[in-house]
Amino acid sequence: MPKYKYIIEAVESQGNKGSLLEIGCARGHLASYFILSGRQIVGVDVSSSAIEGAREAFGNHFEIAGSERIKTAAPYDFIYHTGMIGCVGDPTALTKDLLTMLKPGGKLVFNAPNIQGLHSRNQSWVDAAPPPDLVTLFAPGFWTKYFSEIATVQETIE
Repeated sequence: MPKYKYIIEAVESQGNKGSLLEIGCARGHLASYFILSGRQIVGVDVSSSAIEGAREAFGNHFEIAGSERIKTAAPYDFIYHTGMIGCVGDPTALTKDLLTMLKPGGKLVFNAPNIQGLHSRNQSWVDAAPPPDLVTLFAPGFWTKYFSEIATVQETIE
């Protein structure tokens, strides 16, 4: 999937070092790529059944959201999530919290549902409604507006 490829390439561009945190890991399929590569990773999700499934399939690399292990394993070299930011009630608060868990020079990388992207060719939502759990579509420049004073922000439309 393109959204997974984007994350894999971003993580691998940093070399094969450092710890990872995946937010919204579901059943651990993307995290498993990094587990198999020998990376230190913690996957987090709000679904206890997803975490149970991830642990059964890939080992004890996964925690339910709110677990103390998430904070005690910090700081991380790299934190990522794929599209789940549009499904949370306060995306800026979540992003600020994640930034506090990074090592100096660490990276937070994610895919966010973008209003402009809805009008791009070959997008799955052009002729259909977005997923029912989607709360927010972000306007171009949103992340720069809210985070450029505390982080280096790079926004692109995929």
